[in-house]
Amino acid sequence: MIFHVAVRRPMTFRHFLYGDFGPESRPHSHPYECEWRLYALMLDPTGFVVDISLMKKAMEAVLRPLDTLLLNDLPEFQDTQTSVEQVARWLSHRLWTSLKEMGQDLAAIERSEVRVYEDEGTWASVVLERGELT
Repeated sequence: MIFHVAVRRPMTFRHFLYGDFGPESRPHSHPYECEWRLYALMLDPTGFVVDISLMKKAMEAVLRPLDTLLLNDLPEFQDTQTSVEQVARWLSHRLWTSLKEMGQDLAAIERSEVRVYEDEGTWASVVLERGELT
């Protein structure tokens, strides 16, 4: 049996793609949605995978600043494509770190997954397994 919890939030960010991608090669913004799932084999002593309200706070802390940034200006995206796959990778590490810094006990978490939706039918995700959750 595997338990999982998820939080989801809309987001908007500005970016451009490196290379010849027509209008996508110029700075632009569009809406996305971020979904973050945590998986555990057991519940904590209080009966939860994690405190979902802390997941929401971590997500808000990571995503809110993106509304005003050009992703390509961040050091993590210098010379790296701001594709939805790369954004999901970057967010997966940022969200996990943010939740850890809030003091949440994450010892039971087996997997963390971040999905970034371009629209309802188009998304990319990154899964971090236990050994990658540091």
